[in-house]
Amino acid sequence: MVKVTSGGETFYMDSNEKTNLDAIKGKVLKDWDMCFVVDGVEGSGKSTKTFQIAKYLSPNFSIEHICQNPQDFMEKIKRHNFLKQGDSIVLDEGFFINTRSSLTELNRQFLSILSECRQKNLFIFIVAPSFFDLDKNIALWRSRGLFHIYHDKMERGYFRYYNYEKKKYLYISGKKFYNYSKAKWNFAGRFTKFMPIDEKEYRKRKLKAFENRNPITRSGQRLTNQRDILVRYLYQKCHVKQKDIGKMLGITAEAVCTINAGGVSLD
Repeated sequence: MVKVTSGGETFYMDSNEKTNLDAIKGKVLKDWDMCFVVDGVEGSGKSTKTFQIAKYLSPNFSIEHICQNPQDFMEKIKRHNFLKQGDSIVLDEGFFINTRSSLTELNRQFLSILSECRQKNLFIFIVAPSFFDLDKNIALWRSRGLFHIYHDKMERGYFRYYNYEKKKYLYISGKKFYNYSKAKWNFAGRFTKFMPIDEKEYRKRKLKAFENRNPITRSGQRLTNQRDILVRYLYQKCHVKQKDIGKMLGITAEAVCTINAGGVSLD
C-alpha cells in the first residue's frame, strides 16, 4: 500500500489501484465522466471503500455528496452550482437500480438523468449489494468498471477490480449463478477502515433514509403490475417462450421466469 493525501485527508491505498485511478483523473477534464459500480455483501465495507475512492478522485468529496435514494441523486445532479467538473457523487445502497424495477417510473427517471449528466464530467459511484442484480444498461454499458468488495475468512478489507470489458463478460457469463470467478479481474488488493467522512452522521442519515424509503411510486407500481400480468398472459395463454417475452419487454429471461413463478394462474 502507498500513502495518499486528498482534501487534507491522508490514508493508505493499494498501489495498483492508485496507478489506475491516477490514469483516469484527467479524463473528466477531457469531456468524459466516469461511472463505477461498487458491490459486495452487507457489512463487507463497500461504502467505506467507495468513499475512499471518491475522496481520492475529488478532494471536495463530503457527506453532502452521498445520496441515499435516487430522488436525492437526481436533485443534486440538477442543483445549480452544487457539483463542479471532476466532483464525486455516490448513490448509496439504500436504493439500487435492478432488473425487477426496470419498468418503474422511478427507474426510468434515474436512467434518464444518469444519461443526461454525462456533460457534467463527474465521478459517479453506484453502491449495490450485487452487480448481477443491476439493470443491464448500467451493468453492461453505462459503468466503466466494477469494484467487488469481499471478505476472506470473515476478515474485511479485500477488493477486486474489473475494467469495462471484463465486467461485461462477468455479467454475461456469471449472472446465472452469481459467480464472480467467471471473469479474471484486472487487479486485486486490500483497503483500510479509514472513513473520509463523519461516520456517525453518515450512519444517522442512512438509518433515516432506510426508515423513510419508498423506492417505487404508485404509478410505477401500477406499471410493474401491468407488466407482470402481460408476462403471464403471453406465457400461459399465448404460449410465447420466456426468452422471447424478455426480448419484447427488455428484461431478462430470468426475470420473466421469476414473474411467472411468483404470479397466479390466469385460468
